[in-house]
Amino acid sequence: MCTGKTNFLLLLEHNLANQYISGVRKNSLDYKVINDFVANLQKELNIHRLRSKWIYIKFVKSVDGNMGDCIGDTNEVDIRIDKTMDWKDQMLTLAHEMVHAEQFLRGKLSEDGTRWRNRNYEKCSYERLPWEMSAHLLEEKLYEKCYPYLL
Repeated sequence: MCTGKTNFLLLLEHNLANQYISGVRKNSLDYKVINDFVANLQKELNIHRLRSKWIYIKFVKSVDGNMGDCIGDTNEVDIRIDKTMDWKDQMLTLAHEMVHAEQFLRGKLSEDGTRWRNRNYEKCSYERLPWEMSAHLLEEKLYEKCYPYLL
């Protein structure tokens, strides 16, 4: 989990859950778009009022062969997005991972990523995991509704 995030660019306070964004230049248009997008996603996922919670978002060159990932608990989540993908794929992945952020922060998904609403899914295939099915179902809808600018 994240501790001592002094290298993150900015703590955003818009009556939202606390969020840090790194891996993008603070004064860039990309940063502003990401900031607005995440604020919109928080509101749409109804986690914007979780003001004591933390969401750390980091754009990195590699996510161990994945497009993104999210780990967390009921207090904070860490999201990594592969910034080598094209922009729209990065934003779709961010929407997908924000669904997982909501699942962790609300306690729907266990910290170890094996239990969903107190049911064990250790032996379930990836595509049949309820939290992944939900994230895949919502990512495009969230992108279309929450992305602040037309591409």
